Amino acid sequence: MKTPILSLLAFLLIGAAAPASAAPPAAPAAFENKVLHVFMCEMEDGTTEEQIEGIAQAWLKAIRSMPGGAEANVRVLWPVAVANTGQIDFHIVVQVPSFSAWGKLWDNYNDDTPAAMADDLNQGKANCPDSMMWEAVDIQP
Repeated sequence: MKTPILSLLAFLLIGAAAPASAAPPAAPAAFENKVLHVFMCEMEDGTTEEQIEGIAQAWLKAIRSMPGGAEANVRVLWPVAVANTGQIDFHIVVQVPSFSAWGKLWDNYNDDTPAAMADDLNQGKANCPDSMMWEAVDIQP
């Protein structure tokens, strides 16, 4: 008598753990944007990660208000396990959907644009002297 009850209990527990209506796992998200501008930055003494993230958020809001920046995204990359970062404390990655969009954004950047005003927030907090442009290409299975 114990065996049928244990079997039924095991069946019910397995059924509860994995319902028949469970959706298949979602596919990994693809890169939404193709052009990446990566800034290599150093934090000034006394600056916090929260301040850097706030500066990045203000800059994102500013560039989204400019021509070419409507679909921009910004990420801050903090090193977790890195062999050698040199003098680099973090990276800021600006993503736009195309080189055309980046060109519009860059061509419209000047001292009185929202992005330039947001740049002023970083004075004394961080220094990002070097950057590089990358093209991201999705590789499909």
